[in-house]
Amino acid sequence: MMLWPSPSVLAMLLLVPLPYAALISFTDQKYDRYVLPVVPYLALLAGIGLVVAADRWSQRFGDRLLNPAGLTAAVAMFSITVATQPYTISFANPLTGGQKQARTIILLGWGEGHEVLGAEINRRESGHCDDVRIHADHQFVDHIGVPCGDVVRTPVGPGDYVIRYISGIQLGRDDPVERDVMRRGELVMQFDIFGVTYAELWQFAD
Repeated sequence: MMLWPSPSVLAMLLLVPLPYAALISFTDQKYDRYVLPVVPYLALLAGIGLVVAADRWSQRFGDRLLNPAGLTAAVAMFSITVATQPYTISFANPLTGGQKQARTIILLGWGEGHEVLGAEINRRESGHCDDVRIHADHQFVDHIGVPCGDVVRTPVGPGDYVIRYISGIQLGRDDPVERDVMRRGELVMQFDIFGVTYAELWQFAD
């Protein structure tokens, strides 16, 4: 029994997703979700390969080991799925190191966490926020609002705060204010999403 599809079908499954996959490989932000349009083609190819392999195995060795092998594969896939859920915006494939490697694989964050860090500043300042300034070097800094203080791009002084975004580190952004606060200030809080750090809150000494 011939289980392989026609050459034209195989060619379509192989060639249609390749230009898209090649294009996104050159983008700055390599999120797993960008590969979703390729998944149906990969699933069909994987299904064809699995059916053909199972058929050839059964012809040569019989069906005795097929069910245990299929059950083992299903359990393994289920375990990986459970271990990596829920799938956040920083989701990184477990085969490439999972969430622990997310920082080295994909660009993290679009300004997430400023409301949480702002609440911590408000707590530390006991609501006295008129003179509090918060330095942040981020593309969305002009649109960021916090519960306490003013967010600025300019240098800040003693007792003021610095929000250090991990995405800036990944992009190689050299911010002298961040370097200064890391040398003379104190790390007071980190903003994490499922174990992945998106931003740090630093404070200059008074």
